[in-house]
Amino acid sequence: MSDSAPANSPAAFRVALAVGLCAALGAGGVFVMRRGVQHGSKAQPLAEALMGVRGEMCSGKSLKGTGVRMDVFASADLNSKPVQSGLVPVLDLNVTPSAPLTAGQTVRWSGWMKGAETGRYRFSLPPGVQGTLTLSKAVVVGAPANAADTTGSDLVEARFYPFTLVVTVDKAAADAGTWLLSWARQADAPQPITRGYLFPPTEVVASPVKVASK
Repeated sequence: MSDSAPANSPAAFRVALAVGLCAALGAGGVFVMRRGVQHGSKAQPLAEALMGVRGEMCSGKSLKGTGVRMDVFASADLNSKPVQSGLVPVLDLNVTPSAPLTAGQTVRWSGWMKGAETGRYRFSLPPGVQGTLTLSKAVVVGAPANAADTTGSDLVEARFYPFTLVVTVDKAAADAGTWLLSWARQADAPQPITRGYLFPPTEVVASPVKVASK
């Protein structure tokens, strides 16, 4: 049974469109606000209106994750053509768009992550797993993560954050299953990041890809 909606399905389209509109409204509000600073206060009401609409539309509380994009590369060269690509429901080397993975390959998951409860989160990979997590353009797990990143990342409930997870295929990563990437808020125990918080890249509706089953 399929565990994720096709990239060009109404569900996937709504998710991608909603995330895209959120990003566009946020950028528009910031732009207008900056113009207001430069050219007086007339732009302030429009900026506040844009940000208010964004706040209502982008709460994300009613949106449930549909999974993320998974690209598999023959080597560590992420600029090469992927040997397989598609949507997958979870971050798990055992769930692929088409074929099983082999040691030495590199996997890249990309999309949006929705914040759970508001707070500071610590992200982690299982011991022995070689990988890098980039969240909102900042490397928070793996080299070259800065020492400051070890304090965690602040997330707001139901807001969306772009992320990329790159992992080297080996036994340790395959054995991790859905625990490949975990998060924990404050003193809570780590938990795997489940499908409900994972969303595909915005552009995925314009480029249909294969969908994995679980």
